[in-house]
Amino acid sequence: MQILSISGENIASLAEPFAIRLNEGPLSSAGLFAITGETGAGKSSLLDAMCLALYGDCPRLSGAGTRESVEDVDGQELKSNDPRMALRRGASNGFARVVFRAVDGEDYAAEWMARRARGRLDGRLQAVERSVMRLSDKQVLATQTSIVNERIVELTGLTYDEFRRTVLLAQGDFDAFLVAKTGDRAAILEKVTGTEIYRAISRKVFERHAEARRSLDSLETRRGEHRLLSGDEREALSAQIGELRDLQTLDGKELQRISVEIAVYASRDEAHTKVTKARQRVATAQTALEDCAENQAWLREWEGARGLRGEIKEREIAVKALGDAAASRDDLIIKHDQQDALVKEVNVAVQTAKADHDAAEELFKKLGPDWTRATTLDGNMRTAEGELRDAEAKLADAAEQARQADAVSQDLERDKTALEAAVARESAPLEAVVGHETLLANWTMLEGRLQDRIEAATSLAAWLVEKADLTDSIAIDVKTKTTAQDAIRRADTTITAARERQDQVAGEREALRSANPSARLVRLSQAATDLRAVQGADREVGAARSVISGSERKIADARAQLAFAVAAKAIATTEVEAARQRVETLRRPVASAAAAVSVEAARLRQHLRDGEPCPVCQSLSHPVMEDSALAQLAAGLRLQLETEEKAYSAAMDALRNADGTAAEAEKISAEQTAIRPELDSRLAKAIEAFTEARGLLDGTALDNRLPREPGVGDVVYAQIVVTIGEWRKKLEQDRDRLEEVDRIHDDAARVIDAQGREIARLEAQIRDLDQRMAGSGSRIEKLSANIETARTAVEQIDTRVGTILAALGRDVEAFGEGAEDVLSELQRAVSDLTEAQRRLTDYRARLAELGPDIARAAAELAVARRAEADATAQRDARTKNLKALREERASLLGGEPTEVHRTRHNDARKDALLALQRVEATARREAIVLAGFESALAAARQTVGQAEIGAKTAEEALSAACAAAGLSFERVIALHAASDAEVTSLREQVQKAQTEKTEADGALKELESALIAIEEKGLPDKPRDELEARKDEVNAAVEKRAQEIGGLIEQQSADLQAQERLKGLETEIKEASATADTWLAINDAIGSASGDRFAQIAQAVTLGLLVERANLHLRDLKPRYQLEVAASDLALLVIDLDMAGDRRTTRSLSGGERFLVSLALALALSGMGTRRALAGTLFIDEGFGSLDSDSLDLAIDALERLQAEGRTVGVISHVQAMKDRIPVQVEVIKTGGGASEVRLKVA
Repeated sequence: MQILSISGENIASLAEPFAIRLNEGPLSSAGLFAITGETGAGKSSLLDAMCLALYGDCPRLSGAGTRESVEDVDGQELKSNDPRMALRRGASNGFARVVFRAVDGEDYAAEWMARRARGRLDGRLQAVERSVMRLSDKQVLATQTSIVNERIVELTGLTYDEFRRTVLLAQGDFDAFLVAKTGDRAAILEKVTGTEIYRAISRKVFERHAEARRSLDSLETRRGEHRLLSGDEREALSAQIGELRDLQTLDGKELQRISVEIAVYASRDEAHTKVTKARQRVATAQTALEDCAENQAWLREWEGARGLRGEIKEREIAVKALGDAAASRDDLIIKHDQQDALVKEVNVAVQTAKADHDAAEELFKKLGPDWTRATTLDGNMRTAEGELRDAEAKLADAAEQARQADAVSQDLERDKTALEAAVARESAPLEAVVGHETLLANWTMLEGRLQDRIEAATSLAAWLVEKADLTDSIAIDVKTKTTAQDAIRRADTTITAARERQDQVAGEREALRSANPSARLVRLSQAATDLRAVQGADREVGAARSVISGSERKIADARAQLAFAVAAKAIATTEVEAARQRVETLRRPVASAAAAVSVEAARLRQHLRDGEPCPVCQSLSHPVMEDSALAQLAAGLRLQLETEEKAYSAAMDALRNADGTAAEAEKISAEQTAIRPELDSRLAKAIEAFTEARGLLDGTALDNRLPREPGVGDVVYAQIVVTIGEWRKKLEQDRDRLEEVDRIHDDAARVIDAQGREIARLEAQIRDLDQRMAGSGSRIEKLSANIETARTAVEQIDTRVGTILAALGRDVEAFGEGAEDVLSELQRAVSDLTEAQRRLTDYRARLAELGPDIARAAAELAVARRAEADATAQRDARTKNLKALREERASLLGGEPTEVHRTRHNDARKDALLALQRVEATARREAIVLAGFESALAAARQTVGQAEIGAKTAEEALSAACAAAGLSFERVIALHAASDAEVTSLREQVQKAQTEKTEADGALKELESALIAIEEKGLPDKPRDELEARKDEVNAAVEKRAQEIGGLIEQQSADLQAQERLKGLETEIKEASATADTWLAINDAIGSASGDRFAQIAQAVTLGLLVERANLHLRDLKPRYQLEVAASDLALLVIDLDMAGDRRTTRSLSGGERFLVSLALALALSGMGTRRALAGTLFIDEGFGSLDSDSLDLAIDALERLQAEGRTVGVISHVQAMKDRIPVQVEVIKTGGGASEVRLKVA
């Protein structure tokens, strides 16, 4: 991101519009340019304009300190830090605009504007207007101040404070980063270099560690919720289930026997009950059949009446035809009478309509003469109305012209009065100013001379101050020179004392150096390391031998387990075969019992007969007749089968377990046998490693103390370690003493070196003082000449303008040093007088022009009023004529319009004729309808007579047929009235009663035969009550035992499920524990809730990189110094290479040294932004004045080299050497009146 241009107007002293285009012309190719100008010209205002456009604030207004109020020209109180204070005094508006290339590669324009109300110089300051626009599509992104600030920070990547510390190094803020507090420095590093991501990573690591810990705790809590059975508990549970199943098997067999005996009793009782029910069924069926005798007789008569259907049908048709003909005749009689009455009514209406028509014709003829006269009067009235409208229009025009003429005359009079008042008002202030004509006549000459006098007086005062300062400086330099000479003598004394200290320790130092305790300590440390290797190899030999012993034990255990598994497999195989046979034995009876209790079997058993073969099994014996007994028998067999199947499943499980155990034992044995060569190899390698490590210590002081073979134990090695510690202690004492005497010698050497450099510095200082005092003397001579010239110039100006100012009541001495405000006040007064003079002249000219216009307006008003009177008389005459015509017309036709009156009566005549024609047509139409009804009535009466004859013939034929069938006429009619559904219902009742009687007789015979067969077989020995009591007792025991077995199996199943769940849960816990341990290690390294831990690491690394880059610049700017990061708190130290690498704080640097170090940091920081935030542009405001000539040359060379990196650097300075070295300059030149303009200069 780079600044492309800076432009503006009326910003502080920059009154004229200016534009500095860094992407065009000489500035685009110059890596370094200078911003030059006199003090107060407005150089720093250029950078203020840049900050205002981007951030709405600038360094000169945002510094720390008081916030006093300042009164604006309109009396408004403004705080001294109000950005609107940057607007030039006396300007109605001002703006600042910056075009820059943002971090996204797009070009944007940011603008700041301040203006006064209504564009007046004394108007009230309005709210600041700001905007940011994308130049590619001219889209304005924001105009609201807060949103503009957010977008600027987003586009530049820097806040205002960060911008001031990394890109714009303003006056007083140049060393802001160097002296910043730890928190502020960390914030700058984090924002500019993008290390805020490490803070987010630190927080995320902390959160992930907490999440992993919570997951592990949750899994461990779940594990604690489960309880597993022990091995003994599982075996006891299985044994208990087996015992209960055996008891269930025995009880099941007993239940089967009891159920069979009870079934015999149930079969006999059921047979007796069925026989009794069958006899009752036969009696009921016989009664029902007897009750159907009446229905059988009715059905016989109905069959006889079925032969008379034809005669009955013919009678019904004839009767219906007679009824239809009579109904049609009666309907026609009613319609004929109604139509006859309607015809008579219509004839009366015809006579009435004819009379109305004759009356209307007579009245129409009578009104003819009245209509003719009324038509003539209507024409005369229309002519009179038109003439009246014309007269009224002429009157309105005349009245409007008179009104306009009167308004013009009044306006002119008011203008005359206003101009006369304005002339009097403008004349008063002019007359109040003494000598205003003289002031205005000589103002051009006065303004230039007074400006020159102020500048000359200002220069004179400055030169007098400078001359006094130089005189004082020479006195100070003389004193400083004497002090330096004294210091040189003291330094010589210090050097002599330091050399004596070196001589005192020289002998001891040489002896210790010959012994070289440090090298012996290194060799002893190596021996200790080799000893640890020998001990580690010895331990590895012991570990390898231990693993081999463990492997041999595993093989022995596996062989014993295999033998046990083979024996268990043989037992399980026998149990499986026995259980399989028992299951096969029970499956066929269970299937037969299930078939016996099925729905189909129950249906087939209903048709079994004693002595007849069964359709399924062909057996002549049918012992099973009771369904409930069969169900109980089937349930018992199913329970026994389920018990045996479970026993078979348990035996198979035991067999599979034995196979698994044998396979596992064989696997372990094979694995341990397979890895034995590897274990032997490990042992051999361990012995070899011991021999190799032991060989490294052969011939050393430890050789006789070490074992020759491994396996001696850690005690021997511990004793050797103690001996090494004693040796190390003695060598460390010698080393420390050598370091102490070296330190004494080196301290003395540093003192000698430092005092030598100090003597050289003081001698150079004395030379500089001599040179500076010579220069100051030369400068004083030049200043004396300048002072004399300035005084002469002031006197000449006073001679020229003193008389004129005296005539104006002003003193020429008021326009002395710093009197720009006095001159500005006089300029504003002259401007006001000039404007008042111009307005007065204008008012007088306009007043002279009004005389002819007023006379002409009076004449036009008189003519207009006469025309208005003539038009009024003509309108009154036309009104009177129209009134007479209207009165005569109102007496005719009742005042109704002629055409309306004629049309109304003509329409009434036509309506009467039309009504007559309609009534006559209706009378003819209704007479035709009446004739039609008379014809239809005659035909209907004839049809009724024929239908009466047909009905009588059909009645006689039906009576004859009934007599022949032996039924009365009424009985035949009643039988035929019965519906088909009634006949069918009676037939079904009779048929059902007959069928039920037949089936009941057959069922009784079968049941009596079955009862005889059961009684012949005999009953069980025990009574039924005893059998049922025993059955209930056994069933209760079986049910209770089944519940116990179910509970035990459920407990066993729950234990298996818990084992399975815990098997997966243990895996999850192991994985979760590993994950938690991993995140714990990461969290311990970089994680924290606030994110500070990793951020601080990243900031420290970033600061280290920054210092490395800054040191590269320092090698060019100030080779004597290098920067170093302190141990904590992001602090910086300065390494003084000329003082043997002495470290000190940055606050101990002199002004020039601090400037160079800050410049190096600024250059390094500007290139480290992760988004290259403004890395291509750097502005430096002052600071070069604190450098000597050599340092200045180095600084300029370093800044010029930045061009190769694509950077542009702008510096503000008064130093002449910089102006001479930098060809491209932006000059800020004073133009007078506190204003300046900006020019581009290329040397």
